[in-house]
Amino acid sequence: MTTRKSKDFKVHPSYLLPPVTQPISIPEVYDWHFENNRDHPLYIYDDDDGSQKTISMGEAVKAFHRATRYVLENVKVEDIAKRAVVAILGWSESTSYVATVIGILRAGHIAFPISPRNSPEAIAHLLLSVSATHILVSSDPTIQSQYESTENLLRGKLEPKKIGMPTHGDFFVEYDSDSESLFEPVPLAKIDVNSIACIYHTSGTTALPNPIYLTHRALYCFSTVPTHSEVELTGLIYSCHSIPIFHGMGWMPLTFPTSVGLTIGVFKPQFPPIMPTPQNVLESSVKIKTDLILTAPLNIEAWAESTEDAEKLTKMKGVVVGGAPLTKSTGDLLASQGVNIACQYGATQTALLSRFVSEPFGMDWEYFKFSPGWSIHLEKYQGGLSEVFVLDSDAFKPYLINAKIEDKEAYATGDLIQVHPVHQDRYRIAGRAEEQVLHSNGERTNPTHLELAIGKDPNVESCIVFGTGHTQCGILIQPRKGLVFDPSETEKLGEYRNAVWPTIMKVNESSPPHSRINKEMIIVTSVKKPFQYTLKQTLRRQIMIKEYEREIEDLYASMSRR
Repeated sequence: MTTRKSKDFKVHPSYLLPPVTQPISIPEVYDWHFENNRDHPLYIYDDDDGSQKTISMGEAVKAFHRATRYVLENVKVEDIAKRAVVAILGWSESTSYVATVIGILRAGHIAFPISPRNSPEAIAHLLLSVSATHILVSSDPTIQSQYESTENLLRGKLEPKKIGMPTHGDFFVEYDSDSESLFEPVPLAKIDVNSIACIYHTSGTTALPNPIYLTHRALYCFSTVPTHSEVELTGLIYSCHSIPIFHGMGWMPLTFPTSVGLTIGVFKPQFPPIMPTPQNVLESSVKIKTDLILTAPLNIEAWAESTEDAEKLTKMKGVVVGGAPLTKSTGDLLASQGVNIACQYGATQTALLSRFVSEPFGMDWEYFKFSPGWSIHLEKYQGGLSEVFVLDSDAFKPYLINAKIEDKEAYATGDLIQVHPVHQDRYRIAGRAEEQVLHSNGERTNPTHLELAIGKDPNVESCIVFGTGHTQCGILIQPRKGLVFDPSETEKLGEYRNAVWPTIMKVNESSPPHSRINKEMIIVTSVKKPFQYTLKQTLRRQIMIKEYEREIEDLYASMSRR
């Protein structure tokens, strides 16, 4: 992989950048590209006949204009100065979803993508929180039923106008000799760069999800993240097959092409859309000859189990990991086979904070570099760790302010990081501040690595380390499906503890004394109280510890009597 210094950033001579010195709206940037980079490929996908098809910047921007017309025809507001909050609920192709979002922004309204993985209760809560005026709902029966339940919860409180969600064919026209004459540009609404552009929502780790407001300025700042890359990105194919636009990482395929000319790899546009699996994501990425592939750890862990799949990854310039931590054993296995893994670090409240992307780190794959575009403060924590704060600056303002550092507004991420022992500009995620187990003797246990290691045991579905307020740790384990039993049956509990004990012993060998787990400190979950997960499929750990508070305290009480 060719490397270069970010200060020497250049794009390919055939790709021009907007001559702007101040942030502008993303729709304005796309309109500029329509005039200056019309033939640049924005999307690429593999077709049923095995060929690769591209959608140019020019074709895409025409679709964005058609989407704008669709919004203007369907989203009416009584006061012309009042902006509508247009929610989006449904599964859709990436191309039409992006066009819909851009169309809402071009029309001067606020886009609110909502994850369809939410419950009707969570969706109703979000719509009420932002006073949504309109909602685009996809036509598939599951989503229709989901929104019907949501409407019942909203009755008498809020009545957003329901609109059909468009598909690819509604906006994208196959090129022919008449396509130019069929295109009618739609004027861009007057946009204040400091006004709200869109709303995202948290995953609801400890409660119902909450809205996060992003300005047009914030979107523009996010689009510039790739300009700090240490590798040449212009013209590279960036596979985003498995990244839904309603996810926090969804702004990458929407904004990154505007600054460096990445070509976004997607599934063939069709309805119903192709749902991503580890296999079809990799197969499609290989067919379009992707250079970089963005995905969550779940897919990478599946690919690591196949020597053939791992070999395919070695032919790519990089595998970009986001959304959750990748287990060290999986990352080490792939890195040892020559796969370039690039860990990304960010949050819904701040966007991407790490460089996109750094030069390959080899076996140090779990480390990242901070992007020089943001102002970062590292507050010292115990055990050689630091908590990350993102400061308000001229270049970037966090979407949420919850702290002050030396009179500067800031966002306290709650994330703990550890500096590389040799390369002082590299860091790795060490866990969350609120997840740290604070023992009664003043020691601390970082549960993240323990849980990731024990969670790899074939008998374990998921697990949570506990021990705050006590001198030693324990672990709450949910057995893998097919191995579930009633933990009140003493004999079966003993058998299960014996089954997972070799893995725990191995983890204990590399853990400090206060972080080691005794066999008697293993609690198995009840079928009546299964683990709860966020939209990111991370455990609602504090909620589950509260759910099992009685069992945990009873266990400590019984141990103290021995």
